[in-house]
This record gives sequence, structure tokens and C-alpha cells, in this order.
Amino acid sequence: MEKHKLTYKQQRFIENYTTNGGNATKAARDAGYKGNDTTIRSVGRENLTKPHVKTAIDAITQRKHENNEEKVRRILNKLESIAYDAQARKSDALKAMELLGKYHAIWSEKRIIENIDRQRELDEQEQAEAKRIALLRFKTA
Repeated sequence: MEKHKLTYKQQRFIENYTTNGGNATKAARDAGYKGNDTTIRSVGRENLTKPHVKTAIDAITQRKHENNEEKVRRILNKLESIAYDAQARKSDALKAMELLGKYHAIWSEKRIIENIDRQRELDEQEQAEAKRIALLRFKTA
């Protein structure tokens, strides 16, 4: 199978695409491709269909993902060591526990339920107020 070499613009496209959140049009423009918006959009879309460009993008994305996973593991390990270190300041340990709880979504379900309950209270208050106003209008009519 023939191995394709990336052109300079394709290399720049890949760099831009993998750092701008996946915007192919912006990546093509920033890579130096010329033309109006429609042309640049087409170039970006076309680059994403080229197997050698897609392979390079996938490799970079995979490396970034692996690096992020390793960073997350290191951060979580550090937070756990602070949270359970008897020598750590109480405020540091509590903050570490809070961050660990947020990461593991320990608190989210309770907060969602609290928000739903609060919204129901507000809805009931609005309905009661609307009934009160309607009753006042009926009495004055």
C-alpha cells in the first residue's frame, strides 16, 4: 500500500484541527488555505476524508487522550494522599475530599434532587399566585 506524505498545509491543518476543538474550517483557514468561506469549508471537509490525514489526527487525539488520563490519575492520587494524610491541614484535607467527591459525582444526585424540589416549590408558588390574581379579578368583575 502506498504511503502518503503529508503536505506542509496538511500538517498545519492537522495541528490546528487537533488544538482548536475540531473545527475543520478554522483549521484549514489557519493552515493557509485560500478562498471564500465555502471553499475553505470544502477544503477542511475534504482533508478529513483523506485517510493519511485522518490517521494522523487519530494518532494525535489518542496521544492526547492517554496523556490526559495519566494526568487525571496523578491528580486523583495526589488528592487522595492529601485527603487521607493525618498530617495534612484539615482545610486541605476537606478541599481534597470535596474535589474527589465532585470528580466521582458523589454529590451530584443529591443536588439534582434538591434543585428539582426547589423548582417544584417555585412552580407551586407561581400557581398559587396566579390563582390568587384570578380570584381577585373574578371578585372585582
